Formats: sequence, C-alpha cells, structure tokens
Amino acid sequence: MLTARGIETKIVFLRYVDLLWEPQKQAIKNPDRFVLMFAPITRTYSTSFTVPEEDVQEAMQHLQPYEKNHLRMPRSVAENVARLRKWQEHFNGDSFDYDYHIMWDHFQDAGYMTCAKTVSDDMKNLKRLGLGGSNSCQTQRIFYPTSLPILTMAETLWNRDTDFEELTKRYFAKAFGEDGELVQAYMTKLSELFDPPYLRGERPMVDDAEAAKFEQIPGVVADFLPVIERNRKTASDPTIALSWEYLFYHARMCTPYADALYLRAKGRKEDALASFETLAAYLRETEEKTHRVFDLCVFMNKIERKFKQ
Repeated sequence: MLTARGIETKIVFLRYVDLLWEPQKQAIKNPDRFVLMFAPITRTYSTSFTVPEEDVQEAMQHLQPYEKNHLRMPRSVAENVARLRKWQEHFNGDSFDYDYHIMWDHFQDAGYMTCAKTVSDDMKNLKRLGLGGSNSCQTQRIFYPTSLPILTMAETLWNRDTDFEELTKRYFAKAFGEDGELVQAYMTKLSELFDPPYLRGERPMVDDAEAAKFEQIPGVVADFLPVIERNRKTASDPTIALSWEYLFYHARMCTPYADALYLRAKGRKEDALASFETLAAYLRETEEKTHRVFDLCVFMNKIERKFKQ
C-alpha cells in the first residue's frame, strides 16, 4: 500500500528482547522498506564489538531456542552478535545498533576511560558487524567527570578511523589546559581502581582483591586534589575553569563512593549501605552545582540497588 501510494518512508523494526530471536515462519517480502534495529540491552560493556568472529561462531552453536516467557537473555557480546547473525540470515537490508553505553553503564566507571574506549571500539566495528550506524539511548547529562565518552562516540561515528589515543590526548588538553595529561592519568587510575566489571556484577561481591583496589582510591584522590584546587582557582579560560570545577565536586564524590564499595567487598553490607547514604547525601547537597552534567536520579536508580541486595 505504501509503495502504491508512492510513500518512501522507512519502517524500523526492533531486534529487542523477544525479537532478538529470529523468525521461524514469517518473512519480510520488501526488505527495502524496512530498517533493522539491533538493541542488545542485556549485553555487557566489559567486552566490545571487537569480539573475534570465531567466538561468535562458537556462540551460534549453543544458541537456545525461543521459549515464550522463559527467555534467557544473552549477556555476552559474542552471543548477542550471534543472535544478530541469525537475523541477518533472514534480513540483509539496512540496519543500525541501538545501544546504552551512557544510559547507566557509565556510572560503573568513575573515570570514564574504559567506558570511552568501549565506545570507540564499538563504533569502529559497526561496519564489520553489518550495521550502518548507531543510535545512543542515554541520559543527556553525562559530563561528570568528563565529556570523553560522548565526544568519542560522535567523532568515531563520523570517522571510524579516529585514533582513540590521539582523540583522548587532544580532549584533555582542550578541556583542562596545561595539566590535561595529569587529569588523563588520574582518570585512568580511577577507572582501573573502581573496576567496572566488579560494579557490573561480573566478579564476586565479597572479594578481598577488589576491596584492596577500593581502599587505594581515597589516597589517589587526596594526592590529586592540590592539582584540582590550583587549576580551579587560577584557570583564566572560563570553559577550562568549569572543567576543573566539576572535577573538584567529582573528586569529593569518589572518596565516600570508594568507602562504600570497600565495605561491600568486605562483606559488611550494613556498613556499606550506611556509607552509601553518606555519598547520596553529598550528591543531593551538591546537585545544584552539578545538575547540568550529572543525572542524580538515574545514578541513584542504578547504583543504590547494589547496596540493598
């Protein structure tokens, strides 16, 4: 009917939840009319779309059949891509990735560095997976502590050959001025010590090795605070000064956050929850200063449950 009326509008259909499973009986007769949207909402962001093709093929050998109301949603990237491959056997038209890197998962990475690197790798591998682009399902206020993940997404979608290391160095120099390299090193250390896979629940909740990482964070923050304070007071460029201002509030957030995670990793659940409440109180008190860059509501919805499990 649309063709008969000369209407060229495309219709997007979702590969999402139940529809991650490919069709068994029905077929799309006019693929040029449709665009496939790959929405792997249950995927992990500890692994990127750089997953080797042999891992995808291995996952395809063990895919579970569709069972209404009893689905086991795929978490690994390999299995999600295997599901995409099964769909591509039935539909070879236009398609894109609909993903969630900075909807809530960025809260698992207090330094944003591993988050940004995953974004970079995913955008670079879209074509290899047969996807024509990406649509980001995200909150708008995702600049706390930096803008690196969203900048990486934008530049790498524009040019998949964008060098992540060069982009990162350029960003920190522009956002923080002469001490940009120091901020980059500091953010890298925070990403390492906060250990995003742990926060994603991919490691044991009680773990002395994880606790030892969290225990280091207050010292890292304390050592860097003089650099933040100096630049916060002396930066002449208003944009750079604002970057340091947000970094100041973020640094003061990291210590109670690390304390709460340390207690959680030690198995002291009640103490961990009390420490998290200290963090929550600080975030509410400073929301007037940070609300343009930090979505407190989404943070609480995502992170608070970790301390109430």
